[in-house]
Amino acid sequence: MIARITGIILEKNNNSIIVNVGGIGYEIQISTRDLDELPDTGKETTIHIHMHVREDSLTLFGFLHKEDKALYQQLTSISGIGPKGALAALGKFTGHDLQHAILTANTRELCKIPGVGKKTAQRLILELSEKVAKLEFKTTLAKKGSPLDDLYLALLGLGYQRSSASKMVEKLRPHAESGANSASLLKKALALLR
Repeated sequence: MIARITGIILEKNNNSIIVNVGGIGYEIQISTRDLDELPDTGKETTIHIHMHVREDSLTLFGFLHKEDKALYQQLTSISGIGPKGALAALGKFTGHDLQHAILTANTRELCKIPGVGKKTAQRLILELSEKVAKLEFKTTLAKKGSPLDDLYLALLGLGYQRSSASKMVEKLRPHAESGANSASLLKKALALLR
């Protein structure tokens, strides 16, 4: 079983990369979000791997963050979500945003995942809420550094519960989308939480 690959990026395609490890080129399916974060062709990278084996094929799915790999594996355990659908979900949402949508039972957001309807979204919430609550997305959040991520981490740092921090992030999302920075979002959040 292949769990992780470190090597030189030979090629980047729309939804896959080829990584050279000791003269062997491994083709790895990867989300568009991770594709954007990867170093340039010719540079070394480490990819966390989920190996999907079927009768007629062996496919490698790759993730820059092990938390995303864990979330991917949980998504594929749900009937109606295949390997490519789960990868598309992590291309559309950060692992943290997807976790947040599941924990806050936001079916409207989950229905934005390609191929996911209301029933599948409800199944995701029902079957994965407890499991995804245990996942920590600190690495992804720190790298992304968006004002909403900063707000979420700041509220956790101030001792607020995850659920309260998540709800506040959702409430202030429109302000962030209209250009508010981390400091002004935190001010607004603290005023609302008093």
